[in-house]
Amino acid sequence: MENNIFLFYMHSGWNLAALQTIKFPIKYLPMLIRIFLFFALFFHMNLLFSQKQIDRRETFFDAQYFLSYEDYSEAVHHFLKLHNFEPFNAHVNYKTGKCYLNIIGSKTKAIPYMESAINNTARWHWGWAYIERRAPYEAFLKLGRAYRINNELEKAEEMINHYRGLLRDRHQDQIARAERELEICGIAREMQKKPVYFRDIHLGESINTRNNNFNPAVSGDEFVMVYMTSLPFYDGVFFSKNVKGEWTPGVNIVDQIESDGDHYVSSLNYDGTEMYFVKGDKFKSDIYVSHYSKEKEQWGKLEKLNDNINTSWRESHASVTKDGNTLYFTSNRPGGFGGLDIYKSNRTRGGDWGPAVNLGSKINSKYHEKAPFVTKDGETLIFSSFGHYNMGEFSIFRSDITEEGEWGEPQIKGYPLNTTDDNLFFVPVRNAEAGYYSKFDGNNVGGSDIYIAEFLPEKTPPEPEKEPLMSPEEIEEIYKNYGVRITDTLDADAIALVTEDPESGEAEFTTTPEKFNEWFRESPEKLEHLIPCDCDTTLFCINIRPVFFEFDKYEITPYARLELERLASIMKEYPDLEIEVVGHACNMGSVPFNQRLSENRAKSVAEYLISSGICEDRISWRGESELSPIAINTNPDGTPNKVGRIYNRRADIIVVHTEHPYIVTEEIFIPEELKIKEQEEQ
Repeated sequence: MENNIFLFYMHSGWNLAALQTIKFPIKYLPMLIRIFLFFALFFHMNLLFSQKQIDRRETFFDAQYFLSYEDYSEAVHHFLKLHNFEPFNAHVNYKTGKCYLNIIGSKTKAIPYMESAINNTARWHWGWAYIERRAPYEAFLKLGRAYRINNELEKAEEMINHYRGLLRDRHQDQIARAERELEICGIAREMQKKPVYFRDIHLGESINTRNNNFNPAVSGDEFVMVYMTSLPFYDGVFFSKNVKGEWTPGVNIVDQIESDGDHYVSSLNYDGTEMYFVKGDKFKSDIYVSHYSKEKEQWGKLEKLNDNINTSWRESHASVTKDGNTLYFTSNRPGGFGGLDIYKSNRTRGGDWGPAVNLGSKINSKYHEKAPFVTKDGETLIFSSFGHYNMGEFSIFRSDITEEGEWGEPQIKGYPLNTTDDNLFFVPVRNAEAGYYSKFDGNNVGGSDIYIAEFLPEKTPPEPEKEPLMSPEEIEEIYKNYGVRITDTLDADAIALVTEDPESGEAEFTTTPEKFNEWFRESPEKLEHLIPCDCDTTLFCINIRPVFFEFDKYEITPYARLELERLASIMKEYPDLEIEVVGHACNMGSVPFNQRLSENRAKSVAEYLISSGICEDRISWRGESELSPIAINTNPDGTPNKVGRIYNRRADIIVVHTEHPYIVTEEIFIPEELKIKEQEEQ
């Protein structure tokens, strides 16, 4: 009897009465199996493709959400994910470039994305539509702006003129924007022909860290400075004193003023005992003040200024005159001349602030004005404006008091103090003969660093370069025979010698943080003390850093994401590297609760690395609750120390195994005032 197989199928809907059978010889079974597997694979691949489409759609709408709230750093992270899938999608390139144009220090990164975006543009553009693949005509204008920020003025004018040619007569607002951009390019070209001369002095590493350092508020006598430094999860407020011409290392005073890390310093009064802050966002913000207690040697709790100053609108900056009787501030309240205008208020007999008065149309343009400061003699107003005779985004201007007692026509401070980018928060000292400010520079310690500009007499040329102490031939001979001496901090013996690169002047050496802290090269005048160098190997060090978390949370923050992406790259480059993630918590909450929280923090780090392509066998994780703090959780008087607790909400990354000794766990720097004393540990 011939063996058969039976295929059951239904027709006419799901009617069991219609169940039919088909008889096939068994020799066709392999063919039927292949057909079945083909269709199963087809439907599976189709499902995977659909899932990827859903993931991309969700990523797009997440990016749009952050973009709508002007969270450009988070938005660009999501747009870059989409860019990896579709590098020639003009819509994604346009949005990516738009984000970069609004991130301080990263604006020129917009150029390649906008250059790609302009290859596919349309008059009608659906910005919120995931299916949109074109960029709007505005991409030409934004590319022109990016070129101008990068000081490529001819390219900028070419793009802006192209954009202007695409507009119709009814597009008056867009035409005005394009013509304003062309005007700015022309002003920039003229300003660069007549530069202003000044000495630009970096304030050193006691003030400037590897993070962004900005908003240097300096007392009129230059004895006190308060400034901002970007830290994980918040921006710290640091306090420094000028001792014998040197600024002391900054002390974080967020805990003293009882801030949650969302207050930004505006200014100090003349003697450095009164400090003004702003708290809020781009839509609503208010002005606060803190007073310094010389008896307690600390700053007091922030106090909000009265309703003459703070309104339901946006107040974004404040500073006071030397006598402390007049407050200058910015506000976009109704009745102004543009966006943010500069106002002043006089102190009343009771010590509070009186009604606000607008400084008028000579100072306030139809655009934004920001960061007003008055010199100690009361004769000069320094501020930043998006209007007037501007050569970039915001430019720094100066206005002097006239014989009639009114503020005169604002004059731009000149190039290169003003650049083709943003120039904000210039704090004048010595009656505007010098000023403190922050800027991005390739030679900075961090992203933005704090400098003081000391102006030279008009038309004074820069100082000539000094003659070198030795000829190039002599220097080359030194490099051949001598090198860098590495000193052991335990026994002061020289433990290694490394040659410098003759072109870059750099030398690298690997060591553990706890054992060595210094390497140096003697000056040319003491060549007889140099040790002959037989070592021609350049070593380097890879530091594995911890990540930090927000209070009561274990989600990966944008700042932590950057560190983990770096760590994932290192682990991919060194496949033998194995790590242990140890989660920690501050002492808020019970020990069992903090145990779960610390475990979740470690687990979230491990899962992020695994999702980045790292094998889970190379990662172990555990939590230690609140049992291993590295900074104080409470002050000596029993009050909570908010900054110390931030250091304890972390996940340490410990190197468990690697064949490469230069991969080490980075030691966490703890400020002296936050360190745990021995008696506390016991």
